[in-house]
Amino acid sequence: MNKSKEEAFAMYNQVPFAFPHALEYIKYYTHKYNFPLIVTDLSNSKPAEQELRINGIMGTYYNRWCTRVYKVSPSKSFYKRYNLNGIEEVMGETKYQSSRRAKKDPNKHLSKKSTNTFKIYKSLPIFDMKEEEMYNLMEKHEIKINPTIKKFDIHGCMYCPMRNPKYYYNLKQEHPEMYKQCQQWRKEGSKRKGEKERTKEYYWFSKGKGSNLSKKMRETHPEYIEIM
Repeated sequence: MNKSKEEAFAMYNQVPFAFPHALEYIKYYTHKYNFPLIVTDLSNSKPAEQELRINGIMGTYYNRWCTRVYKVSPSKSFYKRYNLNGIEEVMGETKYQSSRRAKKDPNKHLSKKSTNTFKIYKSLPIFDMKEEEMYNLMEKHEIKINPTIKKFDIHGCMYCPMRNPKYYYNLKQEHPEMYKQCQQWRKEGSKRKGEKERTKEYYWFSKGKGSNLSKKMRETHPEYIEIM
């Protein structure tokens, strides 16, 4: 929302790793109330396969180059292109979603995207809202639940290395075409050369000694090994 002009609009940054229906859902609930929608899409200038070969797999939260490339950068470029200095980003994050998000400041504050001469603000208006309250509000305004949440009980992208083995196993069983696409992206990310100029094969989780798939889980869910 541009506070200087008191005009609000929605912005959706298209990430190539998102679920196929993600954009259509955004269009559905913004168009439902004739809310202006801006969509950024860098799939032609920065193809997913090319970025994976350059940056590798985004293995940790702080190494999520996908957020920087497909979300942060296009947003900042759009704001500057149209001189939206002082714009306020109203985000739909809530503290119940994760322990990391629970530590965020819900009040209006200066965003890390700001520079000395260009100010961007951020606020989290539904930060303290519980999940049940959120769904009640959506029901009141007759807004359908995101298909991703209905199918997978998660937010975020279809392809994310931080998803657990259960997610990828279910994806393979229920949506093999989506799993096949994730496998292709995983293999592209594995082509990045490391410090010793050797490629490293990435998996959904490590196995064997030092595995982050616990011994108990390996014993109770041997089928998870199939998604390797």
